[in-house]
Amino acid sequence: MYYEVCIGSLRKRANFVHEDNIYNLIMEHGETTPMYKSVFLYEEEDANKLAEKGSVSSHISNRIARWIPIDIDKGDNTDDYTLQKTRDIFNMFIHTEDLTEDNILIWFSGTGYHIDIHSDCFGLEMSKHYAFYIKEAVKNIMGTALIDYSVYNTTSVIRLPFTVNQKSKLYKIHLTADELLNLSPAEIKELASDYNTVLSRQELYFDELENKYGENELKHHVVTAQKPRTVFSTSIIEPRNIASCIYTLFQDGPEEGTRNNVSMRLASHFRRHGFPSEVAKAAILDWNNKSLEDAVIIKNVENVYNKGYQYGCNDPILKSKCITSCQYFKHKNMALEIFSMEDMQKALIQRLETDYTNRVIHLDTMLGLDPNLDCKIYPGELVTLVGTTGINKSTFVQNLILGLNFMTGEVDKNFQRSTILFAPETAAMLTHRKNMQMITGYTKQEIERHYINAYEISKPYLEHLKVVQMAPTLEHIEEAILQENAQVIVIDYLEQIQETKDLWGKDFIGKTMIKLNDLAVAKDIIIIAVSQTSRTYSRQGIIDLYAGFGSGNIEKSSRKVIGINGKQDDTVRTLEMFKNNDGNLFNVTLNFSLDYRLKRIE
Repeated sequence: MYYEVCIGSLRKRANFVHEDNIYNLIMEHGETTPMYKSVFLYEEEDANKLAEKGSVSSHISNRIARWIPIDIDKGDNTDDYTLQKTRDIFNMFIHTEDLTEDNILIWFSGTGYHIDIHSDCFGLEMSKHYAFYIKEAVKNIMGTALIDYSVYNTTSVIRLPFTVNQKSKLYKIHLTADELLNLSPAEIKELASDYNTVLSRQELYFDELENKYGENELKHHVVTAQKPRTVFSTSIIEPRNIASCIYTLFQDGPEEGTRNNVSMRLASHFRRHGFPSEVAKAAILDWNNKSLEDAVIIKNVENVYNKGYQYGCNDPILKSKCITSCQYFKHKNMALEIFSMEDMQKALIQRLETDYTNRVIHLDTMLGLDPNLDCKIYPGELVTLVGTTGINKSTFVQNLILGLNFMTGEVDKNFQRSTILFAPETAAMLTHRKNMQMITGYTKQEIERHYINAYEISKPYLEHLKVVQMAPTLEHIEEAILQENAQVIVIDYLEQIQETKDLWGKDFIGKTMIKLNDLAVAKDIIIIAVSQTSRTYSRQGIIDLYAGFGSGNIEKSSRKVIGINGKQDDTVRTLEMFKNNDGNLFNVTLNFSLDYRLKRIE
């Protein structure tokens, strides 16, 4: 059986290690490098498939676990509160659920705590629904206790033992029950602060591990008759930037002291967006997780709906969860946002520890580049594609957003991201026909003869893509991001963006590039702008970093600049990365075919 292992960053997914080799990996990297492993184990065949694919998302397979973690996150709580909460949960398992210390492992994670329950306590066999059954069983056991349930998603990972916690610079260490119940937070941190001490405690861990077991002690909490609504639970692209305060409050769950007030703000949001009160009640009761009496939640919802309570951006509770990327933020008169050293470190850690597998454009894999090169396109980046007329700029971008593997010439849904394409120079139906040609491999004439069949084949590969035929303003682009919760915006081409009373005149392209970059960062999305070359470069037939229309502005504002070049009477195209902030450059040769696919030539 194999674990998925992330070394250094949660971005580095789809690396699989046999469970017997995990300890060697910890010894090699754990002192200086954050490391994580999947909660659930993969069979060898699945591990090989996913490693080849380079992604673990949306994969249905049998799973099982050796240990089931109860994740007690510190969050904004004090060290004393977090430790006491962990002690309470441990005592609950011992005194209420009749487990013994031989069923349990205890960990200090570097900030919070993990209580691992031997999986044999649940008496579950390997299955496709294993993660779902475990999650529901833990919910049945924990009741109103607030823990992190996302750890039971099929693709979730957890910090490896005896490795460094990047946030606290402390190590994840094993604790005995006696240490958990009697040591202070400061004493536990002291044990976790020195790597030599950490190494010396490993023998204690292995001695305890030999006596651990499970004998169906918690099986009565497992309900296998209940089937999950979906076979797997994985990373979902959530609408975090639409009323971000409401999203955060819902994700945080009920917290003592604010539960009543938060439930009313959630109800108000449902009401203002036209949801029936029954929908609001069902959702907020689920959010409440039996923390407050059901009758209290129902009464709160009915009061909000009957009396029309509304809460704006300046409401103290909503304001406390505000972020700048929220769609409503621009209407607020907020003070200048100044980042301290601690603010910037938190932002960096959040970025490094966020799993971007389903949000990046895997340009490196799609083009068959060296896997050690960093050529992915990340959220928050403005990318400009530059080329002369007739060199298939638009075709390359369509290949990219359809998820074409440029090595095989096949469309791969794993490379697709929710996209809005602004293409005012081309009729939407012609864009659609080209898309179908790329997907099916049909010629133009074959599409015209078999357009019904071509559409049926293409439908599953076009669901992520929407097209706008009008020439947009920047306001149109921002509106589209908010309405569609898009991950990628493509503007084909840059010079088609319309001037407005707020953005016009001399150096319009320069101002536009700055605004597009700001928008990519604020909304945490990818923006790809296609640009014509300047007249001088068009005449000379060359492409470099400064070839774009309004060259200096493109070079300054873009995180990445890519050029495409060739001769109109030839099918060979050269694709070159001229600028890549924090990444690598590349140069590849592509061949253009009549079905509009660009395939790499070795």
